[in-house]
Amino acid sequence: MGRAELRLPNLIIGGVHKAGTTSLFTYLAQHDEICGSSIKETSYFTPLRYGRNLAPLENYARYFAACQAQHYRMEASAGYLYANPEMLAAVQQTLPELKVLFILREPVERLVSYYRHLDSKMLLPAEDSFEEFVGKSIDTLEKSHTPQQEEDYYVRGVKEGFYADYLSQWHDAFPQSVKVIFFDKLQADPLGVMQDLCSWLDIDPSFYAQCEFTVENRTAHYKNGLLHRAALTTNYYLESFFRKNHGLKKRLRAMYYGINEKKKAKAPIEQEVLDKLQEVYAPHNERLNQFLISKGHGPLPKWLEVDALA
Repeated sequence: MGRAELRLPNLIIGGVHKAGTTSLFTYLAQHDEICGSSIKETSYFTPLRYGRNLAPLENYARYFAACQAQHYRMEASAGYLYANPEMLAAVQQTLPELKVLFILREPVERLVSYYRHLDSKMLLPAEDSFEEFVGKSIDTLEKSHTPQQEEDYYVRGVKEGFYADYLSQWHDAFPQSVKVIFFDKLQADPLGVMQDLCSWLDIDPSFYAQCEFTVENRTAHYKNGLLHRAALTTNYYLESFFRKNHGLKKRLRAMYYGINEKKKAKAPIEQEVLDKLQEVYAPHNERLNQFLISKGHGPLPKWLEVDALA
């Protein structure tokens, strides 16, 4: 089968981690004119970021095999924002008619959420506090490390909040087809965000008038580690099924939270650590402010307003 005959996406949510990409994907996939991939995060192009080869294009197309005549075929891989030149070139060549959507979150809040997510998934040493995680992550910046694999969480931690470093290359690759929205707005006014996206995508905004906007992929701690691992494994292998049966997933998820969720008090974070992070991110946020304004993105959230950057 030639490339022209393959069902490939023409809409991608490209970032960032812990900024509502799962919720956004779920809301968009419910629209009659959008067909979501069988799993949310295909990460098809991600191997190029780490010096590996891509799988056959037919493998990518299988994620969209159930799509019919919908206007958009969509996936959401939160790591795409951080593309290297090889990865971005492959996206351009493979998906020339692509629209790309990015959702950004205040970088210190995102980093705290990212750490708690890794902790809840048992992906960090148990003894690593947030302060220790930040220290190790900043140390990798000072040594100019680059991630060699997706599991380089310390390398990715602080650095993935330098949004301005990555957005410009996507604008250069798809100058008329990049949309930036903000986690703050999605939280406060999901209906308004979705209706705005419908205008950008030229699809019917009335679909969302009666939509229920549930929070997806929230971080949850657990009572029983073995049960939690089993739940994570089940969700991984049955994601395609649950994407087609979202109502069933919501009911099962609520039951699981009732059985195994631990209402864990959030460990206090020293203000000194937060202040240090604000200093680290300040010049990057200022560059992001200037870039977004120059490209006509807005309105900007409070953390990107001039007064907040002063």
